[in-house]
Order: sequence, then C-alpha cells, then structure tokens
Amino acid sequence: MGKWFFINRKKLGVFAALILLPFLFQNCSKNAGFQSISSSVSALCLSKLQSVNLVKLASNDQLSCEDSQHYSCETRFFNPEIADSSGDQKFCLSNDAGFCVNVNSRNFSTARARQMAGSSDSDFAEGGDYNHFEVGCHYFNKSNEMFLLKAEGASVEEALQKVISRCLDAKAGK
Repeated sequence: MGKWFFINRKKLGVFAALILLPFLFQNCSKNAGFQSISSSVSALCLSKLQSVNLVKLASNDQLSCEDSQHYSCETRFFNPEIADSSGDQKFCLSNDAGFCVNVNSRNFSTARARQMAGSSDSDFAEGGDYNHFEVGCHYFNKSNEMFLLKAEGASVEEALQKVISRCLDAKAGK
C-alpha cells in the first residue's frame, strides 16, 4: 500500500498542476488596464495580453493605424554633461504634416557613473553605455489602455515609421 500511495500522490500532483496552470496563466487576462497591468503581472503575461488584444483588434478591423492619436514616442538621452530633465513636444512626420504625435523627451545625467568602480572612459564616449540616445514609439489601444506595438530607431521619424508599418502589417494579417 505504501508504494501505491506515493505513486498516486505523484500522479495527483502532476494532474493538479496540469489542471491549475492554465487557469493561473489565463488569470492574467482578467486585468483591465495597462496602468494596473504593468505593476501587477509578469512580462510574459503582459506580452500575452498585448498579442491577444492585437489579434482581436486586427480581426475586428479596429486597428486605427492611420490615426496619429494612437501613437506616442519617447526619446532618452544619457550624457554626463547634461542635467536631468524632461519635457513633451509634438513631432510630425516629414511626409505627412497632419500626422503628429506626442513625444516625451527625457534627459539623464550620467555624471555620477564616473565615480563607479569599473567605469572607463570608453563608457562615456559617444555611443558608450553612459553617453547615448534611444528612441521608442508605441501604438496605444485607448479602449483597454495598453501599448500593443512598439518599435525603436535612430530617430523619432524612423521609430514612428516602423511602428506604423507594424500596425499596417497586423491589420493586413501579416
């Protein structure tokens, strides 16, 4: 009886895990908005929610790729010679003056990193870990407050063109 009891406990444990895991994973879809999601679920769960929402919107022809109000961008400049600051501005595509998006620009001083052990002059040279520029743009779904698509580039123009292209691809089912 002892051996049978342990085998059945193992089988029961495996069975319980197989039954419970899908429910635990599906539970991530119960969250409503991006604000609450970003702080309360894993990156894997957030990725699943973004993918499911993107497919759902694309299949219902609800992706508004041509509407600039669904996009936002952020620039991040890391440099030891600047002060920490941030600000918002509008950016319009060069080939379409009517397609303008909000851009949040953030500057980060990396001067304190010079005092860290292991940092070298090359880290502070242009393009180094403590002296570089990053740009990212997102497609935002207003109905559930979630960023569905993102792209990075060397400029706001490039990143925005990439995310628009990804939106159009998703809408076309690619």
